[in-house]
Amino acid sequence: MTEDEMRYITTVGRMGSMSKAAEEMYITRSALSRCIKKVEEELDTPLFKRVPSGIVPTQAGEIYIRYAEKFLTEIRKMKSEIYEISKEYSGTVCVGATYSIVASVLSHALSWLQETYPNIHCVIYDYNVRILEEHLQCGKIDFLLCHYPEQQSVGLRYLPLANETLYLVMARSCYNRISEERPDVFDQIPWDELQSLPFYLTQSYYRDRQLIDLALKDMNLEPVHVQELCSYYSIFGLVENDLGVTIAPSVNCQPFLQNEKLVFIKIPWNNQAVDALYAVVQEGLPLSPSAQIVLDACTREFFSMNHE
Repeated sequence: MTEDEMRYITTVGRMGSMSKAAEEMYITRSALSRCIKKVEEELDTPLFKRVPSGIVPTQAGEIYIRYAEKFLTEIRKMKSEIYEISKEYSGTVCVGATYSIVASVLSHALSWLQETYPNIHCVIYDYNVRILEEHLQCGKIDFLLCHYPEQQSVGLRYLPLANETLYLVMARSCYNRISEERPDVFDQIPWDELQSLPFYLTQSYYRDRQLIDLALKDMNLEPVHVQELCSYYSIFGLVENDLGVTIAPSVNCQPFLQNEKLVFIKIPWNNQAVDALYAVVQEGLPLSPSAQIVLDACTREFFSMNHE
């Protein structure tokens, strides 16, 4: 049992709701459920039971929470005393991220960090995930942020942070054309018409593309014409000129939301088994206090981006 597991379970016990606890802890409900299930399997007993008002601890759960709270209190005291020695967070934190995550999540998180923790200096590495995983394994970066990892590398720990919102993106002229022909069409996305249009998507080995392919499969959709490109700037440029449509995660849409020539339509797909954004760290190597501050800031930024 880990410190994180204890924090998650005591929060569920305090709030009596999985959804509220997940929101407070900045994790997904699916990740929280897996955490509780893992601990229950280790203890071979359920920790919570359902009641009309939500969930409450079982007798075993009450015992677990009582001891976990004592443990967490001591951990906080220990950390407080250690941090007091250094007085403030400082030092260099090296963060790896894909290009789109740097543009949308990291840029906003770093603005907040510069004001709140001016003595933390962040160095950003923006490569593809395979290179970043190699950097992490050799200690060149402290952690990396990436999309849905279909394949996971040995020696690395993948921490689910949040679910991703997917958007159908089209030119406003395309949107107006379809809306004029079928005024009620956007009560439900007209996939039957859109599937015949060119779909501009990222390369099939990109993590965000793997997430999009999973969504299309779950919705039984198969675009007829797919063209793969490397850059969302190229994709959105083509879509803006009404040459086709695209599907993109909110992280990748963020730099283009102010473009009045584009329309962004949230796709009603919610796969609770998929946590789209992950933090990746070295297995068995805890983050420094400063690196944890940076990771927490990135998590909050991504969470707020998808819950506005």
